[in-house]
Parts: sequence; C-alpha cells; structure tokens
Amino acid sequence: MDSYTGLLHPSTQTLHAYLKHLTSLVTPQAAALIFFFLFIAWYITTSVTSYLPLRHIPGPPLLVHSTLYQAYRSYLGKLPYDTYHATQKYGNIVRVGPRHLITNEPDLIRRMWAVRSDYTRSSWYVAMRLHPDRDNVVSTIDEKLHNDLRAKLAMGYSGKEVDDLEGRVDRNILALVNLLNKKYVKEGKPVEIGRKIQFVTMDILSDIAFSERFGFVEADQDLWQYLSILEGNLHRIMAFSSLPWVVDAMRWKIFRAFIPNEKDLFGMGKVIGMTNRIVAKRYGEDKDVSGDMLSSFIKNGLTQEEANAETMLQVVAGSDTGAGSIRTALYHLITHPRVLERLRQEIDSHDLSWPIVKDTETREMSYLHAIIRENHRFLPPIAGMSLKVSPPAGDTFKGVYIPPNTEVGISWYGLLRRKDLWGDDADEYRPERFLEGASPDVLHEREAVVEMVFGHGRFKCLGRTVAYLEVPKVLVELVRRFDMTFVDPKNPWTFEPFGVNRIRNFWVNLKPRKTT
Repeated sequence: MDSYTGLLHPSTQTLHAYLKHLTSLVTPQAAALIFFFLFIAWYITTSVTSYLPLRHIPGPPLLVHSTLYQAYRSYLGKLPYDTYHATQKYGNIVRVGPRHLITNEPDLIRRMWAVRSDYTRSSWYVAMRLHPDRDNVVSTIDEKLHNDLRAKLAMGYSGKEVDDLEGRVDRNILALVNLLNKKYVKEGKPVEIGRKIQFVTMDILSDIAFSERFGFVEADQDLWQYLSILEGNLHRIMAFSSLPWVVDAMRWKIFRAFIPNEKDLFGMGKVIGMTNRIVAKRYGEDKDVSGDMLSSFIKNGLTQEEANAETMLQVVAGSDTGAGSIRTALYHLITHPRVLERLRQEIDSHDLSWPIVKDTETREMSYLHAIIRENHRFLPPIAGMSLKVSPPAGDTFKGVYIPPNTEVGISWYGLLRRKDLWGDDADEYRPERFLEGASPDVLHEREAVVEMVFGHGRFKCLGRTVAYLEVPKVLVELVRRFDMTFVDPKNPWTFEPFGVNRIRNFWVNLKPRKTT
C-alpha cells in the first residue's frame, strides 16, 4: 500500500482499492469505446434539446441538426446558395442550424438592426477577429464596446476629419490609369484586371487610413503575397464563423504558430506589423498628425491597442469589399453591352472633369448608380449570414415565434432576388429596375433594401462613405477610357461567394476606347 493510500480511512481505502482494480480491467480499446458512446450520447442529447425549441420552423435536414455541415458548406463557398434555395423551398423564415434561422424578410431585418432593437450581435462575428487577443468593431459581440468603438470611429470613416479625402482617392485612381495605359494598353498585353482593382483599393485605403500608401500599383505586384494568402484563407475564415469556438481556441499558445504574426515577412502578418509600427509612431513621443483616419481615431479617444485592431480591419475589410464591387460591376458591363452603351451615353452627356471625375459629378449620374445598385443586388459584396441573437423574451414576426437566444441571419441572395419586390426578372441583371417600371414607393423600397448590403440602423457599415466615393470614380474612369474584352470568353473569371466574394483569373484585353 502506498503512503497516500495509508492515510485514508479504512472504508475509503477499500473503495480506492476497488476503483484501482476496476480501472485495471479496462483496456485502452475499451476506454476508447466508452468515450465514443459517451460522446454519442452527449451529441444526441444536445441535438435533441437544441432541436425542440425551433421544431415548428422548417429547414434543410442536413443543416438543421449541426453547425458542422453549415461550416462545411461555407468552406466550399456554397452556403449563400444553400440559404437562397432554402428560402425558395421553405419560406421567408427558415431553420439552418440547431439554433439558427435565416430570413429574406426586409421588415424583420430592419427590426433586428434598428437603433433600439433588442437583438444583439452573435458569436458569428468573432471569425472577423484579426488578432487572437484583440477584438475590433466588427468582431466584438460586447454591445457596449461595439457602440463605444463606433462612436470613436465615426468621424474618421465619414471623411469629415480626413484632409483632402477625395484628392487621396483621385491620385491613386490616376496611378492605376497610368499603369494600365503604359504597361498594358501600349504594349498590347492582357491584364488581370481583378488584381489591379485590388491593388488600387489597397493603396486608397492605406492612403486615407494612415497617409502611407502600400504601393501595390507602383510595384504592380502582390506585395508580400498578401492578397493571394488572404484569398487562400477566405474559405477557412467563413467556415470558422459557423464554429466560433475554433476562433476562441486560437487564443491558446499551442495554436499561435498557425496564425499571422507581426514578425512575419509575408501575408497578413506582414501587414499587421506595418500597421502596428505606424500606430506606435502616432502614439509615441514624436507624434505625427497627418489629417487621416488614424489621426481622427486618436482625436476621438481610440487607444493604441484599439487602433492596432481597427487600422488592420480598415485595410482588410474596406479594400476587399470595395474591390469586389468594382470587379463584379466590370464583369456585368462586359457581359451586357446594352448596359455598357447606355452608361457611356450618360458619361458622354456630362461635362466631366479631367483627369478624374469629381464626386459631385458622379452623384448626378443616375444610370451609373443604378448599375452599382443592381450590381450589389445581383452579386452582393457581402454574403455571410450576419447572425443576430433574438431578445431574452423571444420575438414574433408575422405569426412565426422566434424563441429567446435564437441566432437569426440573412439570406442575401434570398432577400435580393425576391420576385415580389424585384419583379419576375429578379434572376436577370437589369439596372433599369431602379429607375423605371414601378411605382415611386416600390422604387424607393428597392433602393432601401439594396442599401442593406451596407447594414442598417446601428449596424450600418462605417466604410460606406469611402465605398460610394471610390467605386463610381473607378468605374467612370475605366469605362470612358478603355474597351474591355475577356481573354477567355468561355471562362472569364472564377467567382466564389465565401461570405466575401473571392474573384480570380479575371483576365481582359484593354484597348483605348473607340468614340464615334
């Protein structure tokens, strides 16, 4: 008998000896089998208890019982299509997980996103955490922190405290135009236009964010392999949005080697290191006030740690969604010559500034903005579910009871292709639907609904101002200068909606525009 056992009461010694004897009889194989059956029992129990509160709401069987299949479909880039087909088959409120619903009802979305809504942000957002120890305004699910961060960031994102915001955008667009003319048009070389658009949006965002352009356009290459590495991980990021516990596990030291680090020489880690150094300079003894977004954030009370997180978010989120909007618009213009011709007629009918059109001028171009809206409707730049948590008392919408603490998200394709709102041709690309063929009330509702891609109420996208400044300008400058044709009309691009659209291999031939 060992010394520890000798200290026990006789009856306790007997129990201890019995348990020791019992465990000696359990082989490793038997232990594994016992663990397996316990796991199955746990899984069945939790599945049943999760299933019951939402059993009155139908949905695809494979999605209803587990978030694992939801994550798998996200990983493949198929979940946005799955949720669209689910709304077509099961209705406007559909079950897509143990505690998850999606909807294509505009009024329910407005209710969830309203300023005084009792719905809150769900753990779906933690997948947008770009550093394991720091949340940002998108990834945090703490409502107070989210509101505080938005208050500190609002003036900077609005552009009101950014010196020469439009001028910063213009000089980067002009650099892109010069690159295309000198290197591709003049030499008759095909261009991966999708990548060039990413280059210019990266330079624009870095210029207005902290007054230091990354220099993608000047180098004409994917610096630090940042874009290719980010694109290569989009499917994982969106899969993790269905498995937030995986993101939380990344905080453990054992996983730190697998996530971006500011000491990295490539990818997101490299950009994190660069932005952190810029932020440290602004908060150091030798403070640099540059009249950009970062200086606005500091002025409005953002801490250095918060600035590290928010500055990186600006670059990742802002550049990618803006580039996505421009690239899909170019694709639709090339594939719809009628739309391209009408846009050119509108451009030619205006006495536009040179070399870069002014923001005030693009605002007067109704067909241009109809194209941008139709582009957002047809291929929304954000297709993730954006799940919110129902109030503690639950909710009821049009007779459907939503139990407390249910996560309710959006089927963007379902919302933006509803035939009762968009017409029988909702599956076709037609910008005119925002200008004609319906009553003023319907046209107004269409504009309001498509604006939801930029959020609504207290969840309205902070980057909307910059997007509506750069996207029209880039489109006008490319359309009025160049004729574009696909290098391979049968395979013009690769499009994958991983929550954020991944667009690759968008090769075109560029020639100076022929005018009549």
